Amino acid sequence: MLGIGATVRRLISPYAWPLAVVFMVGATATMLMFMPERIDHHGWQLAMLSLTVAGLCDTNGRRGGAMVGIASAVSLSIGLELLPYAAMAGAIIALRWVWDRSEAERLSIYALTLGGGSTLGFALFASNANQSMRCDALTPVWLSVMIAAGMLLFLLARFGPASRGMRLALAVAAGAAIVAGFALVFPQCLGRPEGISPELQRNWLDNVREAKPIYKHSFRVGFALATLPIIGLIGAAIAAWRARRDPSAVGWAAVALFTAFACAMLLWQVRAGPAAQMLAIPGATALAWLIIPRLLGNRSIAVRVLGTAAAFLIVSGMFAGMVLQYLPIDRPKPYEKRVNMATGDCLRTTVLLALNKYPAQTIFTFVDMGPRLITITHHDAIAGPYHRNGDAILDVQHAFGRSADEAHAIIKRHGATMLLLCPNAAESTNYKARSPKGVLFRAGEERGAGVADPATAAGEVAAAAV
Repeated sequence: MLGIGATVRRLISPYAWPLAVVFMVGATATMLMFMPERIDHHGWQLAMLSLTVAGLCDTNGRRGGAMVGIASAVSLSIGLELLPYAAMAGAIIALRWVWDRSEAERLSIYALTLGGGSTLGFALFASNANQSMRCDALTPVWLSVMIAAGMLLFLLARFGPASRGMRLALAVAAGAAIVAGFALVFPQCLGRPEGISPELQRNWLDNVREAKPIYKHSFRVGFALATLPIIGLIGAAIAAWRARRDPSAVGWAAVALFTAFACAMLLWQVRAGPAAQMLAIPGATALAWLIIPRLLGNRSIAVRVLGTAAAFLIVSGMFAGMVLQYLPIDRPKPYEKRVNMATGDCLRTTVLLALNKYPAQTIFTFVDMGPRLITITHHDAIAGPYHRNGDAILDVQHAFGRSADEAHAIIKRHGATMLLLCPNAAESTNYKARSPKGVLFRAGEERGAGVADPATAAGEVAAAAV
């Protein structure tokens, strides 16, 4: 809220920030990242992204460049999820310098804080595992990229020529050098950064809902998610056009480019939704700042009251959730409701706490239940839905899809002494679709959710229901 508030204060009005905060509260995908007790990396990365936008709009070059560089470095030290946005921010700062040589100070401060901040983040927070040449975190791979990019951008800012065309050519050459060097030195990172096996990618990662593009989701999901980003893009474009002869034009151009980039990211993965909604707030606020005062000043009381309320709901995107409940589309099917209910019931704290009446041991269960199991109970699990846990995930998938002897061998190898099943859950339906004759799956379907001794993996389970 501080980052978005600073952006709208600089671009719209010193009094516009409360409206932006209200719009932020209505951005449901974004606010889900900040739910109470949600201890997760996405919230901090979104906070850094909001500061990045504020820095791009800052007329003070030194402060703005430092803010973007530090925020990008902190975000990358947490994880690479917002790496495309960090790259976009760097490209915008470089383009500002290409267009106006007086932006050299902003570019040089950005370059130093990006390279230095990433180095400091790696030195302080990189785990032992991240000190190897992995592609999915701030490891020596991406650290070297950030340092190289910082050095090249600093040299460009310090010794850039007076000709705009030459500055553009040098910026393009620097970008090409970074890309070519990355491809030559780290060819293992040219594919998916997770580095998982083709089997695991096919059976698991390709089926993760948030990793699919928005057009592969239902209209209900896509409409609610994309409404605010589209409104924000329209608002940012209009504001940029209206400010084309104003000092704020550069800031609005940065916001419009960032918002357009976020909307395009939805076509790649729907997990870009929280960032897209947050980045849409300045544009939506500008649109409201343009429309609502005119409605409030109208002579008709109906326009002043109803028109203002309607404009607020539309410009904020809040109308999307209101109208969806009345649209006869994408209604959940009865089977989908059963799956959602089964998954929810199996993960409930009160349900899992019943397992604590058994002595602490390793329980063989679904991948999605692993983290919840070790958090709520005193038991251990085999796998969790994390790509570096790939071998264990495959073991679970193989056990649920193969014969009794193979399943028992896998379970025994992991030292598990109990089996936890959850029929009709989302993960269970995937196993059924791929391996309808899997022995553990059939045992669960026949007996219902329960805990069993894995020695009876052929299905003769008779333990207390969970």
